[in-house]
Amino acid sequence: MPGNGVPTFVQGFDTSYDPASVTNASQEIMPLGETVLSGNAAVICIQFNGNPGALTMADDGGNTWTALLGVTGVGGEFFAVFLATNVTPFRTITASMPTHQDFIQAFIDEFNNISLAAGSGALDGAVATGTSAAPNPTLALTATAVDGDLLIGYGACQTIDASVTQFTPNAGWTEIHNNRQNGLFAAYNIQTTHGAVSFGFNTSGTATFDMVALALKAANAGTDPTKLPRILRKSTPIYRNSADSSWTFQITPMGNCLAAMTLAVNSDATISSVSGNVNSWSKKAEIAGGAGGIAAALASDNVAAGTKETVTINFSPATATECKNLAVYDLIGAAFDNAATASGQQLAGGDVTGVSITPTIANGTSLSLIGVNAHTISGSTGASFRYDAPNNPEANGSCGNGFSDNGIAHIDYSSASAITFVWATQANPDGVDTWANVAMTFGLSSGNSANRGQVAGVTKQIASGWV
Repeated sequence: MPGNGVPTFVQGFDTSYDPASVTNASQEIMPLGETVLSGNAAVICIQFNGNPGALTMADDGGNTWTALLGVTGVGGEFFAVFLATNVTPFRTITASMPTHQDFIQAFIDEFNNISLAAGSGALDGAVATGTSAAPNPTLALTATAVDGDLLIGYGACQTIDASVTQFTPNAGWTEIHNNRQNGLFAAYNIQTTHGAVSFGFNTSGTATFDMVALALKAANAGTDPTKLPRILRKSTPIYRNSADSSWTFQITPMGNCLAAMTLAVNSDATISSVSGNVNSWSKKAEIAGGAGGIAAALASDNVAAGTKETVTINFSPATATECKNLAVYDLIGAAFDNAATASGQQLAGGDVTGVSITPTIANGTSLSLIGVNAHTISGSTGASFRYDAPNNPEANGSCGNGFSDNGIAHIDYSSASAITFVWATQANPDGVDTWANVAMTFGLSSGNSANRGQVAGVTKQIASGWV
């Protein structure tokens, strides 16, 4: 159990949608990077293109999710906030919508040292909502009545706006999510003394943002994570611009290692360089899979935790017009170990046997991305493999997903033995056609305690354990 009663961030996941794809989904299945730990709290802020009707949340741990907010934004988008406290461990959340929805995106976050009170009993005041415009969107929360609250704020651009080139939280707030490509931002704060407080951030352009913020009461409760390496955050922004010569993404690392996997679909482009304005990046692997795309694996070790970084991926030549995927992982206690690639063609239904990779050291985490030309990757097979992309299953066996029908997954391993990623597909007899698959392994970092730490306000890791 945590010892000081100060709310601490444990992990987060933000999903986004393909703006050129109509999902028409009745469910969205959203897997976190790690299992949510006993007694902790989880919050989800989810957005739809319209009103989903009697929206419900469930998870694979059987927890009760309380709806805290359901509101229609100025642009017609519908926002909902759900909370689960004092949880039984779980990893995957399922949102069910009676009215089928398109363009679904969400923030999911886990914290410990949060009140064990059920549902709205953990709130300090009402959930705040409103709209505000760049360059400094701001939302006032209901004045809090209890010291030491966890404050969480979310902002979503009403339309994907090219003028939004950066996000920076207001003083005192710590970035959780920075999905500039899809106009999503979130941050948290610990309010030492109760009273009036506002959530806000700096951005560019003139876009209007729908905003949500809430305050959760603190308690000496929950479970600190001990697993290393560990996924702190994962993000799946989607690009859809024609003839891009480069992509950029921004992140303020919390851990000590960043990993990114990219997919440029229907493109003959290769990554000519990758660079960050703070940390050193390198391309670890790249492979072409015909119309399945160009998949690449990128990584940066010993990153500067707490310093915002802009990462630029340069292509040669410019990429063709098509959807493009990026998966970013913020890892703690990790160091890059190995990379591998595979490609092929599947012309019949069934699982796709993809890349095999062998770590050089035991006890680590392997990440993988697959791009396909047709149909949908719907999961990863094998009891220890964890599928990381959001899915939209339907009763007839069909499935779409929030990753342009491609897939990402990871596995934790204890021995330096070969790992083979096998990918499930939706119910179809024709296969996925051409595909490209990359994988990386990350072993336990041998860096000092500072490099294994996380930014202020987040649980600290030292060699002897979590404190």
